Amino acid sequence: MFALSDFREMQARADDWSSLPQYDPLLGWALKPFLASPGFNTLEYGLRANGTDNTHARTGGVLAVGSSFTAGSEVKDEETWAAHLERLLGRPVNNAGVGGYAADQAILNA
Repeated sequence: MFALSDFREMQARADDWSSLPQYDPLLGWALKPFLASPGFNTLEYGLRANGTDNTHARTGGVLAVGSSFTAGSEVKDEETWAAHLERLLGRPVNNAGVGGYAADQAILNA
């Protein structure tokens, strides 16, 4: 009952993102395709989903590339700026952001 707990360590274990990336020979790493978890889901090619109704990559729209801000670190699928842009434009937006990417990786990813 009076045990000392390290709440930071417990939160770090709960937020284990180490299973998300996979090695990519060109980019260094990329998000794994078809990841499914509450609020963070990917589609083919490791694209981030823009909500529950987004089930595959779509043509005829916008490709968003970048780092963690584009990928939407710490927000749900429908809260990323790419998801908001999709709703504003009424056109598909494929979110290809990956946390930790620099400009060179984002350009190569595009």
